[in-house]
Amino acid sequence: MPLRGLLLALVMYLGNKALAHKVSLISGFIITRLSVDKHHHRSWHASLSLSLFIKSFIVQNVEFIFN
Repeated sequence: MPLRGLLLALVMYLGNKALAHKVSLISGFIITRLSVDKHHHRSWHASLSLSLFIKSFIVQNVEFIFN
């Protein structure tokens, strides 16, 4: 999964391996749920909310690390 790999690389780059593992598990779980979901609109909506969640999650953690 490119998204999962990108997230893992980003969080590992920030130096928090436990967090990276957690993000990887969460994104892997949600991506699995998306691929199981056959209804296109629901999948699109879920992936949109996932990307918004990831953006806010990363921003919060970056702010925490640099403060």
